[in-house]
Parts: sequence; C-alpha cells; structure tokens
Amino acid sequence: MRLDQIALQPAVLADSLAKPEFDLSAVQADSRRVDSATAFFALKGASHDGHRFAEGAVAAGTPALFLSERAAYDRWAGLPAGGPHGVFLVREGRQALAQLAAEIYGHPSRHLTLLGTTGTNGKTTVTHLAAQLLEAIGGRCAIIGSLGMKPGEPHRDGDLTTPEAPETQAFLRACLKGGWDTVAMEASSIGLAVGRTHGLAYRAAAFTNLTPEHLDFHGDMTSYGEAKNRLFLEHAIGRAVINLDDPAGRRLVERLTMADPKGLPPLTYTLDPAAYPQATLALEGITVGTEGMGGTMRVREQGQGDRQHPVRIPLLGRYNLSNLLAAIGLLTAAGHPPEALARAASHCRGAPGRFERVALPHPFTVIVDYAHTPDALENLLGAARELVGRGRVLLLFGCGGERDTAKRPLMGMIAQRRADRVVITSDNPRGEPPGTILDEIEKGIDDGNDVTRIESRTQAIAAILDQARAGDIVLIAGKGHEQFQDIGGRRFPFDDRREVLKWAGISGGAH
Repeated sequence: MRLDQIALQPAVLADSLAKPEFDLSAVQADSRRVDSATAFFALKGASHDGHRFAEGAVAAGTPALFLSERAAYDRWAGLPAGGPHGVFLVREGRQALAQLAAEIYGHPSRHLTLLGTTGTNGKTTVTHLAAQLLEAIGGRCAIIGSLGMKPGEPHRDGDLTTPEAPETQAFLRACLKGGWDTVAMEASSIGLAVGRTHGLAYRAAAFTNLTPEHLDFHGDMTSYGEAKNRLFLEHAIGRAVINLDDPAGRRLVERLTMADPKGLPPLTYTLDPAAYPQATLALEGITVGTEGMGGTMRVREQGQGDRQHPVRIPLLGRYNLSNLLAAIGLLTAAGHPPEALARAASHCRGAPGRFERVALPHPFTVIVDYAHTPDALENLLGAARELVGRGRVLLLFGCGGERDTAKRPLMGMIAQRRADRVVITSDNPRGEPPGTILDEIEKGIDDGNDVTRIESRTQAIAAILDQARAGDIVLIAGKGHEQFQDIGGRRFPFDDRREVLKWAGISGGAH
C-alpha cells in the first residue's frame, strides 16, 4: 500500500504527512520487528509507551510512524533527511491500528469464513471443536486463540488470547494464501474492549456464557458483559450463535432481535429443550458415561420441520455438550449441514488441557483442566461428580496473582463444598506473594481436615496423588495446557501433566 493511499476513518486520523512514492507491506507495534517496509505504530499501554521506541524504529528503517501524541507527531512531521517517509497522528490507538492493519493486509476476513467465539468459559474448546468438526467432514480450519495460531506460528507462552490486530490480519492473509478458507477465533473481552478485533468481518459468532472474570480490568459485570456484546453490536456478523441456557445469552438475543426485527434471527442452542423449545439446536435424551456423552440433536429452523440427528462425542463434562452445540451452530451458520456435523462429533478430541485425562497405570483417574473461574470450577467438579460413582473427588487448585481477588474465597468455598478432599496451592502468583493468595482462598473455607495448604505446586500434586484410592477422580485445575509457572515476574517451565507423570515414574510424555 502506498503511504498516500492510507484512508483511515476521520474519527481516528487527526493529521498526516506522507510521500506518495513509498509503500508499506506490514505494520507492527513492536519496534524490534520493523524493517524498511513495515510501519511502526506507537501504542500507549498501562506499563509501556510506544512513543519511547519511535527513534529505534526509525533507526531500523521503518518508512512510517503512527503516533497518538501531538508533540511526538510535530517532532517527526518535518520529514528530516534519513527519517520516516510518512508520519500520521491518530486519535484512537488500537482502533486506528486495527483499521490500518486491515487495509494493509487487504481485509482478508472478508474473503474467509471467520468464526468468532466469546464468553467467559468455553472459547478455546468451541474453536477447537469447530476445527475438528470441519476437518471430519473434509474441510480445513485454522485457529486463533489462547493456544496460539495454528497452523503456522507456534504458541508462545503468555501470548494474548486475541492477538493485536497486525498479528491477526497477517495470519488471516497467510491462511487465505495457503488455502485455508475457514478460521475459528477466540474473541476475549479485553481484546474486544480495546479494539483488537476492529475491522474484522465474521461469517458467524458465538456467545457461550457470562460469569465473573477480568473484573480487575472491566470494573463490574455490566461493563464486562458489554465488552462481550461488542462482538455482536460493533462488527459485521453474518449470524449470531447464542446459548439460551445462559441469562446473558437470552438478554443478548432480545437485544439483537429488537435492534433488527426483520433480520436473520440468531441461531440459538440449549441443553434444556423443555425450557427453551424455540432453540434452533437442542440436545435431548442426554447420556453421560466414562467414555463420552451423547444424545439426540433436534434442529428447528423457522419455516422448516424439525430434524433429529444422533450425536456422540468422546469427551467428558456435560458443559462440553453445550460447547459442541456452539461449534455445530457456528458451522451451520456458515452453511454446513447439521446432520453431517452431528455425525462428525464422534471424531472430536477437544482442546488440550480441558478435562484432559492423564493416562496412568493406577486404579484412579487424573484429569487436568484449565478451570480458573468460580463457574468453571463448579462445572468441573459437577462433571467429575457425575462420573465418579462410589469413589471420591479430589481437587487441587490455586488462583492467579494480580488478577481478580474477589473470586479467590468464592473458589475456596466451591472447592470445599463440592470436593471430598482439597489441596490449595500456587498457580501463577506473578508479582504477588503466593501465601497472600492462599490466605484469600482460605477466607472462603471453613475449618476442617479435608483441606490442605501446600504452596509448592510440585509438592501439592504429589500430595493429592498420594491420597488417591481406587475409583477416585483427581482434578488438577487452573493451568490446563500451560507449560510454565509465572513467579515473581519470571517464567519457569512447569506442566501439570508432566508433574503427574513424574510422580508415577513415567518419563517423557507428549506435552
């Protein structure tokens, strides 16, 4: 793109000066990743100000600077010899960055089937299930989310669930060039709130649920819910896919229907067809076993007769049936036949670190899960209780540092109430003292001998496994797929699954 052809909306572009004969092929907010064809965008964040790195970007050869401070703009707008060939002053940081990235990379989302998913819990599983369903019926689906971008860029620990716009747009263009016509993407509340998804066009987008999380960022549940709703209210969406079993989902359906009463109605789904007979997708006659779950999926579209299709999925946890319906809903909204998707469910594997069984030569079951919110922990314990039979449910968990503190005692209360034995331990304490986090978890726990506190996660995992007997289910919650532990601002290699295998004397492993 020629510098003089950049057409950011007036709402975000305040001023510009550019020489027309220079081209851009990319944009970056990281000055270390610019070159002679890559613009540098100076973002102001909570801990870093990108304007401080503009000089380094110019030294690296960037042809253009995008700045949000008038003083910085005035400094560079003289276009000194050897300086940048274009300087732009923007009013909205990430919104302008997202617009620019979409233009530079040619708006690839308009030429792909982009499927978005937002909600407190289930985003990662829904995106993986959508990809696996499509693969099973002969399609190809790439993924953007908390486990990274696949195929292509490997996951880097600590990457954003929803990447900054340049990374997303570059990846989408690479998918388009590589023959990947569908991409399933997680849309986090923070990513939506700060505008990382601005400029993306979605063929379909799903809403899973809303429970407390990220309130340290959003402030309250109303703001948190509105951030999620932005996916449906501020983006081009072919069709919304919404969970009727969640109160926030039902409110969103009403809001979208009132906003466009003559438009395409949301595709809705439920595990409770008696309560919500109007749902487009409903699962009836649910069965749950140790090897998987199933039922009959009823499809009810306006103007068409009901259709019923048997469904079987080799995953555990009743909530994964809801995640499955969300994934089927996304692909149905994208034009794939629901009957084929129902058959394909038997090929699904789920997402790593989500109710993942660790194979051991022992007479008890070990499950690793990412549950790190009160609702997710409640669902995890409920799923285990449904499967355990006469055995016990043993739980190990902690809470992350420098995140919502209000959830800590609530999770302690849920753990003691729903599990037979509990070990509380360190998760990712980050910059907080681990003991302080455990103190706050214990505020929700009554005195009793069924709860043990062990700060070292390695020792805690060994301790809870030592307690397990035949028929028990051991849940190790909070980190799931993560392969690190963040302590004091440093990241150390750590994988719950490997720790379990080490305890059992099994070397290696697939993780």
